[in-house]
This record gives sequence, structure tokens and C-alpha cells, in this order.
Amino acid sequence: MRPILALIMVVVAVATLFFAFQVGSSDDDNPSGLEVEQAATQVQENDGGSATLTDAPDSERGTVDIASAPLQDEERATASDFENQLTGLVQNMNREPVADATVILSTFSFQGFFFADDDGQTGEQWETTSDANGRYVFKDVEPRNGYSLTARHADYSPAEISDVNVGTTGIYEEPPIVLHEGARLTGTVRDTAGNVVSGAIMNLDSAIMFSADKPSPDRLTVETDSAGQYVFSNVPKRGMRNLEVTASGYGTLILSGLNFDETDNLTKDVVLQVAEMIAGQVVGPSQENVVGATVMALTYRSSNKTTRTQVRTDENGQFLLEDLPPGSYTILVNGPGYRPERVQRVETGKLDLVIRVSTLPTVQGRVVDSMTGRAVTAFTCRLREVIPNAKATSPTTEPKGVEDEKGQFTIGCPKAGSFVVEAMAPGFAASFSESFTVIDGQTLPGITVRMTQGGTIRGRVINADKVPVARAMIQTHASDWTDDAFTRMLGDAYPTNATSAKVRTKRDGTFVISGLTPAQYMLDIQLRGYTNFSLRDVNVTEGGDLDVGDLLLSRGGSVVGTVYDQAGNAMMGARVQLRPLPEPGTFPQTYSAKSGKDGRYEVANVRPGSYRISVSRTSSMDANIFEQMADVKSTEGKVRVVENEEYVYDLTLGARR
Repeated sequence: MRPILALIMVVVAVATLFFAFQVGSSDDDNPSGLEVEQAATQVQENDGGSATLTDAPDSERGTVDIASAPLQDEERATASDFENQLTGLVQNMNREPVADATVILSTFSFQGFFFADDDGQTGEQWETTSDANGRYVFKDVEPRNGYSLTARHADYSPAEISDVNVGTTGIYEEPPIVLHEGARLTGTVRDTAGNVVSGAIMNLDSAIMFSADKPSPDRLTVETDSAGQYVFSNVPKRGMRNLEVTASGYGTLILSGLNFDETDNLTKDVVLQVAEMIAGQVVGPSQENVVGATVMALTYRSSNKTTRTQVRTDENGQFLLEDLPPGSYTILVNGPGYRPERVQRVETGKLDLVIRVSTLPTVQGRVVDSMTGRAVTAFTCRLREVIPNAKATSPTTEPKGVEDEKGQFTIGCPKAGSFVVEAMAPGFAASFSESFTVIDGQTLPGITVRMTQGGTIRGRVINADKVPVARAMIQTHASDWTDDAFTRMLGDAYPTNATSAKVRTKRDGTFVISGLTPAQYMLDIQLRGYTNFSLRDVNVTEGGDLDVGDLLLSRGGSVVGTVYDQAGNAMMGARVQLRPLPEPGTFPQTYSAKSGKDGRYEVANVRPGSYRISVSRTSSMDANIFEQMADVKSTEGKVRVVENEEYVYDLTLGARR
């Protein structure tokens, strides 16, 4: 297993970068992911080529095809190769269909939004619209566990379903997404003299985003009228929220601690102070002007009042924060190529503040063909941090495309430390430089990345009757990779040097995966109707061609039953989970399913073994993580799964306290 210290350091690094880069966010940036509108096609870059989402004609509204452009290697799996559908209904609280609801399929959930980057949400998302019957359909979806589905409609509060799992083939139907009428928030905005403030922009965000300079995924926005009054309708009735108020001449005020759990109507009047200014200049170590740096002013006025505003420096490195309520502020600065800096206890009215920042390290080098020594003229490169006491590395910068006849590159480091440079180019395996250490302000030349061909894994997939299995999905991961929420949250930040690749088995069950960076690998094999099969500790060497032989897919066993509520009624949309009991030499695989209209659930193709079984309410029923944990604890039991056998286990969810 990977040392826990390495994973802890990755989480700390993710959180550190998260807070550091919040200073550099821009209101003009678009969130990542795809938004598919009617009669429109958009393209999202990904590791496997261009993914195109094409909306269906009006006769098939509510269906989105997730198609992929052809790849150079015909054996590599494409998105259109998945032959699956994800579908379901959008209903209101009376179980009536909701037409024209926007349904968003995401590789992240609201809970994972905290680790999003400064441009917004992390991962990918696709949109479609429910038809007259409330039905939505996504076609050719990349198989994965842990999708989320969010439905939005102007007449209702948004609702999300998490833990959405999609396999390689077939139709996957989720329980209905139920939309409820939300709460109502009203109030009046005045200044300290009692004058009403019209035209104030009011943003209502989830309180989990209190420290982040970006909107939460479910942000609501309104504007005060001529009487200074505002109205928010259909506010989600769960959790705490922050109210951000921005008005010309008054700056920005954030009120936290608004609780909608127990009320349908909430009134919150706001009093704004006339704004003052802070001005100054940002300079580098040589007194050079730092252009385009983000300067943020932040203060905590009380336990539930905050002010935060930001600007960018001009061509002279100068800035003007002109909409600040009177008081003392912490000034945060983040400039490209410079270490983030902060100045505390700066009073409004100070107009000659000079902030000096130090430069971050920079590395320079070349990318060459290891066989010929010739320059690779077109490649992508990025920096990866060396994890102490581990062979794996973790990416710390986004990939940078380079075209240079000498194969030269320059990369800025986000901090001092030990790193390697990773380079990727067509016809080569991802390759790494030797590790190096840099300090603040240093420019380190002479880094060389020697591109290699990597290694190859081949084999054959068969079933229990020794018959070849065609079209099974083969994926490569690091040898200790596990498909769980924590690993999915880390995403590309997971510490590994292994190459992630996907192929399909041919008609004769064979597969070949080439261009793999030398490392220890896991082969993950998936096909609907079979248990997932994992082969770990597969050692790939440079130039090696490893034949792993025949890999057996079994049918596994199944667990079925009915979920009841405290009154003994069948319960729809409950989440049933199987978590394996520890067994020597095995890696855990968790299974989940949701109960249908009749409360029935089925977890099929489960690896034989002992499991803990539990049930919890899903987020579509306004559950939160602590309530779900209580559900799991109160319903947990044990089951033993046997190959080709069915285990019946009913579950009851009691009332919450």
C-alpha cells in the first residue's frame, strides 16, 4: 500500500494550492466542464482526444450523446465505444414530471467542490434538458463510479443525486430526482444614514465556500429594487448560507450564518457603510513593477460579517481598492511568477502602500529522443513534485504545450522544493527528468527529459468456460490505486508515475497496451455481467513486452432485497452499500446500488467474500454527510457473497432524530 504520509502530503498540497490560488481568481473566468445547450455543440479537451457533446433534435430532446473523436491507436477505447445510457426522471414533490429542467451530469459532486481550482469546479460536466415526461438521457457515458446528477428549474430548489455509477454497456436508470419548493429570503439594504441602496447585487452561496473567493455551485443572484428591497425564491432548505452584498460606493459585505433548515421564510436587512480606499504598488526583488498581480483585501468584522474585494495591478504595478468599508484589512497579493505575499493590519485611507514580493523558482531544459539525442519539437510538459520516501510523484502544474525546434522549455515552479519535469509527446511514453531541488528566486537550467518508448502489456480475457471475452474494458492504474471517493477526489493529483490508459479486448479476447511509463501497474478489467477483475503488481520495464496470459472474469454473486422506512413502507432512492471486510492480500472494492420504486435493490456481480451492508438516504432527500453516517451506523449488517449465488437481505431506515 502507498505510505499514508504520501497521500497526506498530497491532500495538504492540494489544500495549500487551493487557498494560494484563490487570490488569483477572476470573475471573468468560465467554470470548467461542458455545457450543452439546445442545437449547440461544444468540445472539451481530455486525455483521449476531443470529446464532443451533441444535443439531439427536438424529437429526442433530453438526450445527450457523449461522443469522442477517433484516436490514432485503433485499440484505444473511445467514449462512443461505451454503448451505454444513463437515464432517469425529474419530478416535483407530488411525483409529477418536471419538463424543461436542466440536468447536469458531473464528475464531481457538491461535496467535492471545496477542492475545486480557482477557475471554479474541477472535473467535467455535461448538460441536457428533461422532456415533457420529465425524462433525461445521457448516451455513451465514460464508465466510472461517483458521478453526480443535478437538476435545476426556475420553479423549484435545485436537487442533487450523488454516487451515480455507470458501467461499460447497457442502460443505467437512476431513481427520480425530486425537486421541492425552496425557502424565501427577503430584506432591505440601507446605508448607515438610513438611505435605501438600489441596484445592489445580492449573491447567496453555500456556507462551505465561506473562505473561497468563488461562487458555490448553487449560487443564487438577485438585485435590490428602487426601494432597496430584494427577494430570493426557492433557496435550498439545507445547511448554512452566506449572503454577499455588493453596491457601488459601498464595497462588498458578506453576512454568514443564514440557516434555512428550519424555516420557509427568512428576513435579513443589511446596513452598508460608505466605502473608503487603499492604494499602492506591488514591486519585485529588483524594484520591477509586478503587472497583473491580484490584490485582495480581506477582513473579518465579526463572527458573521466579512468583507472581501480584489483588483489587479496595472502596467505600473499599481492598484486601487476603492470600495472598502472603513476598517483594518489583510492585503493578499498573488502575481504570476512571484511568491504569494500578505500584509496585515492595513487601515483604509492608506494610499501609498508598497508591497514587495519575491520571485518563484524557474527551471529550463530540453526534451530529446533518448535513442537519437535529437530534439523533440512538439510536446507537453509539466512539473511534478517529489514525494519524500516514495518513488511516485504528484503533478503541481497544468500541462503546458510547447513547440520549439530545439526542444527547449521553461516552467515556473509554484514554490521551492524538489521536482521532476514530465514530458508527453506522440509516439513516446510519458517520460521524466532526474529529480532536482530549487529555491526561491532561482533559475535552474540544464534539465533534460529523455523520451522513451516505454513498455507493453498484453494478454487475453476469458470467462469461466475458457471462452474469450470480447469488448471488455482494460484500464491501467498505479498498482495501489483503488476506486473510492478519496482517490476520485484527488484525480490527477494522485501520486504515481504510472500511465493511465484504456483499451478494449478484441473478438478473440486479446489486448495490447503500449507506451506505458516503467512502473508498477494494476490492470482493471470491467464488463457488465461480470465482476471487476484487478491484477496488481504488474511490473512494466523500459522496452519490455509483458504477456500476463489469460485473465479470468467470473460472474460473482449478488445481494438483493427491499429497503423499508420506519413505517414498513417500501422506500425509493435509498443508497445501499457493500463494503468488504479486510482480507489478507486483497484490495477493497465497494459496491453500491439505489432502491427502485418498489424499494427493491440489487447489487450484482459482486466478488465473493464477506461484506458490511448498510443503507442511507441519498442527497436527493436532503441528506447531509453526518446524517448519512448515522444511517450507515444504525443499519449496518454483514453478508457473505458466494460465486453464482444470490443473498437476500432487507434493510429498514428508521426516522432521524
